[in-house]
Amino acid sequence: MARIGRWAGRGALLLLLALVLGAAGLMLWLRTSLPQEEGERALAGLAAPVTVARDADGIPHIKAANMLDAWQAVGFLHAQERLFQMESMRRAGRGRMAELVGSLAVPLDKRMRTFGLAHLVDEDATNLTRPVKDALEAYAAGVNGFLTTQTGALPPEFLLVSGAVEPWTPADSLLWIKLMSLRLTADWDDELERAALSSRLNTEQIKEFYPEYEGPITLSGLEGALPGSDATRFALDAAKVVEEGAGSNLWLHAGKLTDTGKPILANDPHLGFNVPGVWYLVRIETPDGVLAGATSPGFPFVVLGHNGKVAWAFTNAYGDTSDVFGEKSDPADPTRYVTPDGTDAFSTRQERIEVRFGSSIDLTVRRTRHGPVISDGMDGGEAEGAPADGYSYALAHTALLLGDTTAQALWEVQRASSVTDAIESTRTVVAPQQNIALADVSGTVGLISPALVPLRKSPTSLLPVPGWTGAHDWDGWVPFEGLPQVVDPPSGRLVNANNRLVGPDYPYDLGHSWASPLRAVAIEQALDAAKPHTVQASLAVQRDLHSVAAQRLLAALDWQSAGDRAPVDLLLAMQAWDGTMAGDQPEPLFFHALLRALNRGLFLDELGPLFADHQGGNVERVLHMLTKAPHWCDEIETPAKETCAEVMEASVTLAFAEMSGRFGENWREWRWDAAHVARFRHLPFGFMPVLKDLFDVTVPHDGGRYTANAGIVSFGENNLFNQVHGVGFRAVYDLADLDGSRFIQAVGQSGNVFSPHYDDLAARWATGVTVSLGPMQDATARVLKLLPE
Repeated sequence: MARIGRWAGRGALLLLLALVLGAAGLMLWLRTSLPQEEGERALAGLAAPVTVARDADGIPHIKAANMLDAWQAVGFLHAQERLFQMESMRRAGRGRMAELVGSLAVPLDKRMRTFGLAHLVDEDATNLTRPVKDALEAYAAGVNGFLTTQTGALPPEFLLVSGAVEPWTPADSLLWIKLMSLRLTADWDDELERAALSSRLNTEQIKEFYPEYEGPITLSGLEGALPGSDATRFALDAAKVVEEGAGSNLWLHAGKLTDTGKPILANDPHLGFNVPGVWYLVRIETPDGVLAGATSPGFPFVVLGHNGKVAWAFTNAYGDTSDVFGEKSDPADPTRYVTPDGTDAFSTRQERIEVRFGSSIDLTVRRTRHGPVISDGMDGGEAEGAPADGYSYALAHTALLLGDTTAQALWEVQRASSVTDAIESTRTVVAPQQNIALADVSGTVGLISPALVPLRKSPTSLLPVPGWTGAHDWDGWVPFEGLPQVVDPPSGRLVNANNRLVGPDYPYDLGHSWASPLRAVAIEQALDAAKPHTVQASLAVQRDLHSVAAQRLLAALDWQSAGDRAPVDLLLAMQAWDGTMAGDQPEPLFFHALLRALNRGLFLDELGPLFADHQGGNVERVLHMLTKAPHWCDEIETPAKETCAEVMEASVTLAFAEMSGRFGENWREWRWDAAHVARFRHLPFGFMPVLKDLFDVTVPHDGGRYTANAGIVSFGENNLFNQVHGVGFRAVYDLADLDGSRFIQAVGQSGNVFSPHYDDLAARWATGVTVSLGPMQDATARVLKLLPE
């Protein structure tokens, strides 16, 4: 028996040793997925050698004999550093994520198959102009050149993928534009959100819940619900591709306002936080000139940057370029639906979703004259929010139109030699609608908001509209010359933070979903302090932490009603606080706890089970209720009539109890950045125990929703007050010296967790440090030569 025990122990030891050696071997193998950064690599399709020199931050500086070779190099580099991100984007857009991760991705695949993005881009790719097609084919050749010449492992995420990675195509790159359009066009999501709320709120309450904002207008000088509550309720599953809070900042100063006499343009786009991030910095030099700025893996062109002559910047315009139409089926024949001219047949196509570790799913996608029937792609047909029997919802969206030529516009903007050239290049933008600010080395500045913007037979609606009457149908497009635009504004300054773009005298209806103007107010106040304006001043404003929204809410609160529900010195400190969201201070933490509690006190009873989706930090909504609609303070489920003073008292009590429970009784030791941590979640490992700790990136951060240094704060119990959305890229363009322009992106250049550049930019991003994309001066840079095969 003793001998058996010894052999069992030795066997266990050998098994453990084998496991350790196996794990070590796997780690060594996976490290061969790191990109080749030095030496030579042959690529089929290159016309001439290309030099790729990486600086200390892993940012590539490409020197090529022509632009097609440069695009091929960009494709190769994207594949080297971000291949799994590209594969995930492609699978998401084509509705093929369930093939990768199983049944959890089926709802997403259903939505994407319903939208039909794959069919759209496959068709559009055949109709590209020759120069754009050549560029996208060169990029695809670079991606595929990496796939065919890679001898080591693929990045760790590919352990999830069975089989070889499919070749990249130009249509796959067009998917990037489609997905960004869906992420950034929020109006249809808002319509569905309000429709869902209509099951709990009446029309007047919905208007109060979405108060009209009053504040600065960027270009101020430019001249019905479906009947029956069942028909207006809809589960918001279909709209989950829209990104909450998607926004950005830009400001532009003409030369007459700057220290150099040349324009200065600042930009910081805001998107959800993931690792790797959306952006990939690059500098490209060819005999035709230079391109520098942010690309996005999967798409070759410099989306945000400069070309040595012109610099360009984006913010989301929030134009209403989509509508949800209620469709009524023919009672006598459910394969048909009602139109103003009688009935018409739903067009249909069959889709099969392959599910890893599960059975395939067959999906019938229906389409009406307005667009795809998105209610067919939702789960739980009998659940709260499902359309009533005989009704469905179709989505009209400019991003779902065939013949999308937006890639043409992005290609042409990069080649523009002046602001006027760049504006003219945007004629072919279809979607998404973005505010594009521009400045050139001659001193001209301007802004345009290009896209196909529908003209409607009736005014834009807050809710889904009946599709069977024809009263809300689209009737053409706002003419290009009528789109919001200006060149050399008299004031010399333009500011946009997703706030209202045009005033009441503008002749076209652009919608009603602009963001609060309070971020723009804070930016304008910060900009006013620097005259003449400088690059350093713009960099400082991008880091500005002052919240006008916090100041306004605190000034409106009835502090006397708080009594002794929190320490007196804390309440006095809050009343004296200037709204600066500094990470090392306690006041921002208590402010957000109080805002969260006020949301609960005002809205939980009215919204019921829908409250979880609306407990965010909308200061203007809370301010509106407390000052202009105080009946929201009454608890509708009690016979007594509660006052706003009682809501304030209860909110202070709850906020202090929660924060003292989490951070201790001594409020002076609290820190905002102890809770406000920028969390960059890895996809998909960020959702898996243990792996998320290895792959997610977190960094303490300042700021808030309404500061120039912006960020959406999580108000849910999980990751309470984490920053999950915000500035992912910053740039300040100096038109007196474009090579001296400043840049940063949020996480790191590489998507490979073994790379030192996986997260090496995160700390600098958090503290406002920037880098240059000027000509390389470092003689020790790592140089890779890409050679014609």
